[in-house]
Amino acid sequence: MTNKDFFVQTWDREQAKFDRVMDALPADRLDYRPHPESRSAAEMATLLAREQEMLVGMIDRAEVHLRDFGSEDFAEMRSLWRTSTQGVRERLKKLDAAAWQRPVKFFMGGKVINEAPTSDLMWGFLHDMIHHRGQLTTYIRPMGGKVPSIYGPSADAAPAR
Repeated sequence: MTNKDFFVQTWDREQAKFDRVMDALPADRLDYRPHPESRSAAEMATLLAREQEMLVGMIDRAEVHLRDFGSEDFAEMRSLWRTSTQGVRERLKKLDAAAWQRPVKFFMGGKVINEAPTSDLMWGFLHDMIHHRGQLTTYIRPMGGKVPSIYGPSADAAPAR
């Protein structure tokens, strides 16, 4: 199995977990933040959707432009998440070995802060998204929701004893 094949397999497996977490967020509590310096639930969902959107652009143009996204309409972000998930899926199918190793420029504030192969940045983004998904799961219970199963049953999703 190639690195790209392993990535695609891992990425596909993680997508349903992202959906379960986003679906578990109580829509009337998206302003929740555990600390004044923390992102709100809406900002976290926006970040995840926009990161996924950046992956589409990265594959298409070999560059990533990172910026602060703030908070956007949750329904629009859920739609963007689904659209960009499909966009990444379609592009990964077409990505050959040379494109998987193609250098990508990573911009922040209009300046290149990193240049790395597509493969490195794809893995980096996936790990960052998993990290933020984990943060978001800690918001769900205080928001009044139930934490879904991710890698195994949560206390909220465990079978009754």
